[in-house]
Amino acid sequence: MPDGPTILHLFDPRASAHEAGALHHEDAIGIARASRAVVAPECLHVGVTLPGRSLADAALALRRVDRPGGALHRRASDGRSLLHCYSWRAARAARLAFGRRHPILLSVGEESGVARSRLGVSDPDRVLRHGVEPSDAIVPLCAGEPSASLAPVRDSIRSALGIGEREFVVGALSEPGGATNARWLVFFAGILVAGGLDLTILVPRCRDQEASQIARMRRFHATTRLNLRVIIVQDGCGVGPENDASAWHACDAAVLRPDPWARTTSSAAASRAIRRSHASGVPVIAPRELMAAGLRPAAVAEHLAVSAGTTKQVARALSALIDDRALLERVREDARRASLACADRAAFVGAVGGAYRPATRGLFTRAAERESVA
Repeated sequence: MPDGPTILHLFDPRASAHEAGALHHEDAIGIARASRAVVAPECLHVGVTLPGRSLADAALALRRVDRPGGALHRRASDGRSLLHCYSWRAARAARLAFGRRHPILLSVGEESGVARSRLGVSDPDRVLRHGVEPSDAIVPLCAGEPSASLAPVRDSIRSALGIGEREFVVGALSEPGGATNARWLVFFAGILVAGGLDLTILVPRCRDQEASQIARMRRFHATTRLNLRVIIVQDGCGVGPENDASAWHACDAAVLRPDPWARTTSSAAASRAIRRSHASGVPVIAPRELMAAGLRPAAVAEHLAVSAGTTKQVARALSALIDDRALLERVREDARRASLACADRAAFVGAVGGAYRPATRGLFTRAAERESVA
């Protein structure tokens, strides 16, 4: 068992739905796991999921953590632990709950600005901005290692959903600010089905997602009476390579087409969503400008990158993958390798490890002490 001090990872699963630049929960999980495995394996890593959406709810939950025998009982000789937060709300709540007793590190997307605090809560000690294309200012999302074949996972999930072996499943990839227009996707798939293609649409829906788009899709599907199967997954569809239980693994391919009625699409958030899907073995057909250059080498861009708003290009790209399963396998592997190449292990370890040490004034260089309990 690790004998170092505690690093508390504060997860905020709903943050990406209402906080611009917040990391998706699957990206936060990946960072925390990599931190435990390769950045600070000598420390005790504890995850805490924040409830609700308000700052008060989160701060109240964190106060219960800081008690004798709680998650923060193991500290360095200077009496401190480290709080690694994955949203501005989590960082503000940590400051309200603990003051300056423990250093606070915040991980957000590269496009995140400084969220204003109406309560005058001070900023975290250090902010890391994560992205698909690392640079001096942008940290890789995780230190990903190529995982084993995902075929067994895919087969078991498709069996649980009642999806046949030859059934081609298209996922509606969504991300706050750039949600795929589900109604358009059903209409588009209906045209392909009428042309003789056998398709199934999988639409993930999280609790905080705008319900009106799903409702429009349901009404459209019912009134048109398309011979098209649509699977709507409530939760349980996190897009990420390490989430073996995710229904997203059942998809053969995915489409990301921003809803024209949605708010401005973030290319950084879209690229992170595409990276997660590609790492999961699900290639995404998406507008070229929403796909980071590192995710679309020539072998991938030729089959997946399209011009924004061009339904014909999407149809051609999807039809080619449906008709040629060998091509689908090649594109899947090429896209997966490109996404894993974006996760520079050495750069991740250097950036996160470098952020941990100054923030804690030598937290990892001193022997950990257990807090005495009176």
